[in-house]
Amino acid sequence: MHSRTTTPSRLLMALCLGPLSQTSMAADVTVVPPASGGFAVRDAADSTNRLRVTEGGTVLVPTLGSAAPQGTAACFDAGTGQLGPCSASGAGATGATGTTGATGPTGATGAIGAIGPTGAGSTGATGPTGPTGATGATGPDGATGPGMLTGTTTPNNAIGQNGDFYFDSNATTVYGPKASGAWPTPGVSLIGPTGATGATGATGPTGATGATGATGPTGITGAEGVTGPTGVTGATGATGPTGATGPTGATGPTGATGPTGADGATGATGTQGIQGVAGTGTVTLRSVQTSTVTVDAGGFSQVTASCELGHTVVTGGCSGSDILLSSYPLSSTEWRCEYAGTVTYTAYVLCQ
Repeated sequence: MHSRTTTPSRLLMALCLGPLSQTSMAADVTVVPPASGGFAVRDAADSTNRLRVTEGGTVLVPTLGSAAPQGTAACFDAGTGQLGPCSASGAGATGATGTTGATGPTGATGAIGAIGPTGAGSTGATGPTGPTGATGATGPDGATGPGMLTGTTTPNNAIGQNGDFYFDSNATTVYGPKASGAWPTPGVSLIGPTGATGATGATGPTGATGATGATGPTGITGAEGVTGPTGVTGATGATGPTGATGPTGATGPTGATGPTGADGATGATGTQGIQGVAGTGTVTLRSVQTSTVTVDAGGFSQVTASCELGHTVVTGGCSGSDILLSSYPLSSTEWRCEYAGTVTYTAYVLCQ
């Protein structure tokens, strides 16, 4: 939870960068300008500053002087748009509250008048909305889902977790899913058996005495052997429902004219939703596709493996000896690996 601040520069930065932080849902987005530099937001033509924060923390909004009037009091420089607290001359001090006069005697009850016609007056304006209660604490991270490991030998039971897959790139064989702490054997080879050799063609006829007869035609090539079946993959279990949000704390009463009343208390944190049960079922694996790239010294690289046309991603993995930054499905047909360092990297995608 972030603490409340009234510093103008921090408030405007939060308003400008708020959508970015909601996308990541992990940490604040920080903009660090170069030494003696500032931060600027410009228009689409890159000709005018819409917002600028200087190295010293001064916030400039050049078009603020021409904006539509608003109801909240604030002070700014009409020439530069610089924000700052209002000067003491901006408003006079609040006068003391006068004493309440004595209540007069109750008058006699008058006669009941005739019922008048129904009024046609408009409904009064809705009162202002009370302040929003503080956001509850973030719930704990969910359990890690199944993934795909890669290597060049048969997998050892000490690696991976239940539900994972393993691809042996040397043998072009897939193992998984891992269950009860053990990898199923044997794995499923993604290469079918070699087709039978075609029959030898007939020898041509012998030529007349003297000249050598022509060589007979070459026999036709035998048909290619059929591809071996692909192993099945269990479907991913459904995600458990999200826990209910705790109720918002009540808003405190409005203070008398002068200082603002205190905010209401923060609502209690909602309970964590239960984890969904593991799904069951079968998925027919079609192929494993790879893509390899070599990165220069100190470089950053993205390598993507794509499924064949008509196939979709089941899971994927990355292979390399340097720094792996991230591994994730880029789309329903692609798996992306991001690296930094000096080495050759390979992305794998298991398709169905």
